[in-house]
Amino acid sequence: MNAVVLVLASLALTALGRRTQFNPSAARPAHAPAAFVSGLGPQVPAKLTHHHNAPRNSQALMQAVDMEVVVKMRKQTGAGLSACKKALKEAEGDFDKAVEIMRQQGILKAGKRAGKATTEGMIYSYIHQGSKLGLMLEINCETDFVARTAKFKEMCEKIGFEIILKPDIEYVSQDQIPPEAIEKKKKK
Repeated sequence: MNAVVLVLASLALTALGRRTQFNPSAARPAHAPAAFVSGLGPQVPAKLTHHHNAPRNSQALMQAVDMEVVVKMRKQTGAGLSACKKALKEAEGDFDKAVEIMRQQGILKAGKRAGKATTEGMIYSYIHQGSKLGLMLEINCETDFVARTAKFKEMCEKIGFEIILKPDIEYVSQDQIPPEAIEKKKKK
């Protein structure tokens, strides 16, 4: 078998115009074992026995499972992949704890934005059939990009209908709400 391989390799080199001495170890690919060239028969390199995406050890398998959890968390929370990974790592893999961590981070982020001016937004108006009931509602946001989205407009519409469907609304502005009423709502 070795002689056949050497002759074929020499013929191939001659046909290519190379008149050099054939070196069997140089002829084999770097990833192929020496037994492949030495005549023990073709062996499939270990590198090729696994699918290129298949996990090769338990740690890689665990990472694949973690990605499933990360994707699930991303769908539930709407947060980015890196934020979900960070929360899961901080929670040591506990899904519920990670969601709670993300919720707390969201509250902290909202607290940082509390003083920021909201100069964009939309004024939503609605007049009910018969023209006896109407509503004008101003909802602000930070950017005009948000104000132009369909989701923002839909939110304004839903809030408007909630207000119209509840005739017993006591307060029109946040400034009109007494602190006692706010504390009472927080305790619920």
